[in-house]
Amino acid sequence: MLWVRPYQYPITQFFLGKKFRQKETFGDRSKFEWYEDADVLRQTTTSVTGGDPTGTETLTVAHDIFRVGDVIWIDKTNENIIVTSVDTGSHQITVRKVGSGSLTSSSGTTNITNLSPSFTDDYTLPTGISTTETAKYGYCSILYDVISMTGRQQASAPYTGKDWTYQVMKKYEEIKKWQEMMWLFYGDALDDQTNDVTYTMGFKGRVTTNVSYYTGTLDDSELVDFLETVMDTGSPERFLYCSTGYMKYLDRLLKEVFMHQTTDFITEYGGITKKGQDPKFLTYDSPFGRVHCLWHPMIAGTTYSYGALCVDPEFISMRFMRNDEVGSRKWRIEKDIQVKGSGNKTDGILADTGLEIRNEINHGWHLKTA
Repeated sequence: MLWVRPYQYPITQFFLGKKFRQKETFGDRSKFEWYEDADVLRQTTTSVTGGDPTGTETLTVAHDIFRVGDVIWIDKTNENIIVTSVDTGSHQITVRKVGSGSLTSSSGTTNITNLSPSFTDDYTLPTGISTTETAKYGYCSILYDVISMTGRQQASAPYTGKDWTYQVMKKYEEIKKWQEMMWLFYGDALDDQTNDVTYTMGFKGRVTTNVSYYTGTLDDSELVDFLETVMDTGSPERFLYCSTGYMKYLDRLLKEVFMHQTTDFITEYGGITKKGQDPKFLTYDSPFGRVHCLWHPMIAGTTYSYGALCVDPEFISMRFMRNDEVGSRKWRIEKDIQVKGSGNKTDGILADTGLEIRNEINHGWHLKTA
């Protein structure tokens, strides 16, 4: 066959093999929405002075995450303090040392960590601190193409080997490739109402927090540092979609620690096969979790030819428009759309799909500096 193999567009293949990662939407502009939340911040910074003989200090904090009764650990002086009053208007807290005595004198900025509250037996109702959910949204994009053959082309199919079924299958593969490029390199979600076009989000546009860079040849410390950052939140297993250049680095780097052709993982991934041959994975048990590395030849170009995309599979979904009166809008063939009386046969292929990337901080790009 002339077209790319299924394992060469692994994100689309993942969605096709995991039905629970497909969700329909039905807004007239294909908009889909969700809410994201996060834990209350536990660490911030302050400037510590200390030395007050009364043992009481007023600290200005970078984030208002404390309440009366909270016990705090000061990184620089390795001391514990307790909050006695809070002034969020001026971003200040009054504290005293746990136990007795004054705080150790210190200058400059230090990290402080909120450990836990510690109240008196006759405590009063404390102030609750929580986070607010953030609304997120995305859209689907319409992909459409046609297959057309003249009567003579159809008649000569036994000679050329390119019959109608061949042309349809080839077009299916092309649209999967379009989808894969869309998942990777679209910007953020956009509804261009002026031109009546909706654009889904892509990893390039949505994943912006964890974009790390390495120089020269990828080494183990650079790989581990990147995984430490991107796996700090989310699930304990990730997919690392690697450009050709990045995959070559990994092949040399992980010779002693990877498992080749892991059939257990291939089954979970969706049972991808290549004419009886399994696609080759590098499975790396990093200090921060298991990473399944897969070659992705579409990650290419000046910026990405030695880059990789790390994805948390628990936080991505393929969205698709609900069926219309004709049928499925996820994938469908529209038969015989040629002009009546013309000497050809024409079918159309439609896909109205989008990408949902939740908690973009759980994903990341690892790129090589120019």
